[in-house]
Amino acid sequence: MQRRVFELDQTRQAACGSVVTALACSTVECSGEQQVSSSSSSTRTQEGAQSRQGQLLVGLDDGRIEEYRDPDQGGGYGGLRLYRTTRCGNKQKPVDQVCVVSQGESKMACALSGGSLWILPGDADSGGEHDASQVKLSALKGCFRLSADNTNRGCRSLLCACRFSLAPGLPKRLKLVVLELGETLGSDQGIRSRKRHGSARVTHEQAVETQPGGGSCDLGPPSAVREVAWFGDSVLLRTDARFAQFSLSTELGREVFATTTPASALASGGGDPGWESREGGEGRQGLVPLPGGQSCLLVAGDLGMTVSGEGEPTGSVVQFPAEPEAVHASCDPYLLAVFAKSVYVYDSRKGPRDSHSQTLNLPIFLSPNKPGRVVVESMMGSGGSSSSVLVVVAHGTDLFFLARTGLEDQCREALRQGRHEECLAIAETSSREEERVELEQNSRAEAGIALLHQGRTREALGYLRGCAGFGEEQILPLFPKYCARWLHRVRRRRFWSMSPPLGELVVEEGEGAEEGAKRLVAEFLRDRRAERGEGESEGESRDGVDTLLCHLWLDCGEAKALEALCGEAGNEVCVEAVEGRMREAGRIHALALLRENTGNLLGACELWCGLADGKRTEVELREGSFLSGLAGGEEERQRKLVGEVARAVAAAGKGSACALSCLPWLMRRDPQAALGLLREAGYGAGEAVELLGELGPDHPERWRYLDFAVAERGSVDPAHHTDLALALAALWGSLPEIDRGSAKGAEVRARLLEFLEGSDYYNTGAALKCLSRHPSLSLETVAVCRKRGDHAESLRILTFVLKDNERAVAYCEDLGTQEGYLLLLDMLLNPPEGPALYAEAVRLLSSTGASLNPLRVLEALSDAMPMPLAYETLARMLRERQHRKRAQQVLKGLARANEVSVAHRRVARLSEHVEMTEDRACRVCNVRIGTKVFGLYPNGVLVCYRCMMRRGEDAKHVCPVTGRDFQEEI
Repeated sequence: MQRRVFELDQTRQAACGSVVTALACSTVECSGEQQVSSSSSSTRTQEGAQSRQGQLLVGLDDGRIEEYRDPDQGGGYGGLRLYRTTRCGNKQKPVDQVCVVSQGESKMACALSGGSLWILPGDADSGGEHDASQVKLSALKGCFRLSADNTNRGCRSLLCACRFSLAPGLPKRLKLVVLELGETLGSDQGIRSRKRHGSARVTHEQAVETQPGGGSCDLGPPSAVREVAWFGDSVLLRTDARFAQFSLSTELGREVFATTTPASALASGGGDPGWESREGGEGRQGLVPLPGGQSCLLVAGDLGMTVSGEGEPTGSVVQFPAEPEAVHASCDPYLLAVFAKSVYVYDSRKGPRDSHSQTLNLPIFLSPNKPGRVVVESMMGSGGSSSSVLVVVAHGTDLFFLARTGLEDQCREALRQGRHEECLAIAETSSREEERVELEQNSRAEAGIALLHQGRTREALGYLRGCAGFGEEQILPLFPKYCARWLHRVRRRRFWSMSPPLGELVVEEGEGAEEGAKRLVAEFLRDRRAERGEGESEGESRDGVDTLLCHLWLDCGEAKALEALCGEAGNEVCVEAVEGRMREAGRIHALALLRENTGNLLGACELWCGLADGKRTEVELREGSFLSGLAGGEEERQRKLVGEVARAVAAAGKGSACALSCLPWLMRRDPQAALGLLREAGYGAGEAVELLGELGPDHPERWRYLDFAVAERGSVDPAHHTDLALALAALWGSLPEIDRGSAKGAEVRARLLEFLEGSDYYNTGAALKCLSRHPSLSLETVAVCRKRGDHAESLRILTFVLKDNERAVAYCEDLGTQEGYLLLLDMLLNPPEGPALYAEAVRLLSSTGASLNPLRVLEALSDAMPMPLAYETLARMLRERQHRKRAQQVLKGLARANEVSVAHRRVARLSEHVEMTEDRACRVCNVRIGTKVFGLYPNGVLVCYRCMMRRGEDAKHVCPVTGRDFQEEI
């Protein structure tokens, strides 16, 4: 099925007064002062305005060049109006070629006529008839062909092919001249044309060897060269018999291929070099540069082969139905071949077999008997879009136009015929980014909507995925059962309005087809939600889209995807719309996640607690959901549910209803996790202890938080200290006998003893009452009794219960008074039951008796104690007392003697006198003292009062001569 890529523009068909021999098209910048005129009327654009206008240059066989432009108003050739006429000389020779060279926004037009190069007037000369400026350069003599550099369309250089002779009568040779056109040039490098229209200079001149040898191929005489195409350093040549390539830098040429009969040699790459052109063959087009400037189409007979700029074949071949009159390739990506009755349009992106896209019948017959050749050019209208391209075809005096069908119209036509991929390919051909994006978006949307109506869900969503303009809310009408409350808010995007509004989802027949279609829609919505990002709103129905996606995952039984949706931050699923279905489907965990995301943490925890307690049931549908495929069985299941509750309680924060309601449950299920929350959430010790009421007094984890509150939080509440003591004692009592020697039992007892010894805030009475139920906690009872000041009970337990006399003696040493030792001695001599422990009493006296009062010891000794046992101890005590008395007497005598010595020295010093004479002088300043006040140091140094006080009152005891400090010697 053919596409309508071009169509004949009936409004632009015309007949010229003379035979058209050359065409050139371009665009020009026009200001408000420029005028577009014709023979009968003229128009002026708005003053000061700037616009881009299409420029059509028509070369005629009488040497005239007519320039047409397309202003806003119609006229002339159906919208093109005559701007001006330019004459190339007065000899009325035909215009062989017209070229437009450019550099940025500046353009310059030139023409080839009568073997001379002519530069057309600039835009400053408008209206009427003007004369072109001839470029008179000796290097351009015999010029017969022009070519712009196809690899650099922005340069102002031309390649001129010339035929010249070294002397009259000698054979002509082929010469290539590179000419630079510009506004100003040096006087010695070029020539300025008349009327200051432009200038030209030769930048490169090179003769081409056309005979074999010397690195060149056999091109035949220069008269056989018909066309040239310039690609930077490479030049492609067409002669009557072959195509060749020539390098400007190396000056080497080679044959690309030779042509024989018009239908065979191109495919085989060889042929008979003796093939001769038919009459009029010079007018045939053989070199067609392709857009991009890197390749060229070589046309020979009914075949065309693409080669690179260096002449290397690229493998692309076009088969024409006959030998074309002309080939045009500037309407990328389309190739136009003009025949006698029609124009064939080929798509260069496709292969040779299916590249033919359209056949367009011509309104006239291009008879070979008609004078002149077929000339084809294309021009871009002022709009700049692909739909404003005009292809101008001229033959004889006939001039008609082919208008490029608008890309939107082509896309619409392809959509109507169901060729969706071709529609996207058409959209991509637009050269403007904005137009290409709009066409692609609308094409995808229309294709997707049409396929949804046909029930081809997978293909439809494939197109809609790449359409950013098709919002997720446009899917809601497919499911009116789920989305009834949101349908009135959905604003339908019409795009091109080629399909009716979407209704209920159409599903192809087949088992599982409906579920498969819903799954595809759900995956589409999921992917689009991921693309839009968190926090980005899509229309006004995001909650409807999220709710629909939840329903679809429920229909498909995708528990994992449903849980991912419900647990996603920022989802807007309407809870009341899906809660009933989720309960019926057994998706309790997903419902809990949904409640959590909506801020209902207490409701979420209630569902998780119900699952853990067996009050609710989670149906396991597929592997990968929250409670499916757990390796640990029920234990792992409980652990995961408790973890979810703990996470929600932590998120709820201190003092929330969720925390107050669920922490007791969490205490029973996972005390360690609950206590961790109490620590991290910053609960006060009082609040935490209230929550700990859920745990029994002997719970193994209860004491840990109390210990945390007392040791780390620094609580001084007596109730907390008492609770910790009782909890540790109760925990120890609850341990089996075999576990009391384990690491856990050792940890509990060590912490209990450390706490009882270090804390001053617990109730000692309550602690003693609790400890009395556990006889094995004797050391702990000793610590409490010591806190109460009941040292007698402590020593009794140490001596008679634990039978640890060394610990008892250490206890007395810690007290630091004689009372403890005497109390312990009395217990040893008068035990509550059994005989007196004389040996232990003697050891006690032997170790510490020396520091005891002997009288108190004698009073404590029993009358029944054998004296031999106490003799040594008592004798040592007496000797020690006697030694202490004598030592004190000696110290007293020494102190008295020292006092007497000091008093004697003082008297001696006070009895000393100083004799002053008139000759005595100060040892510091050497001034006679006379009647002045003076000072005398103990070392005999005499100084005046001024020198003595020079360093201040605090330093007057330092000798100013020797530096001796007498105060330190006292």
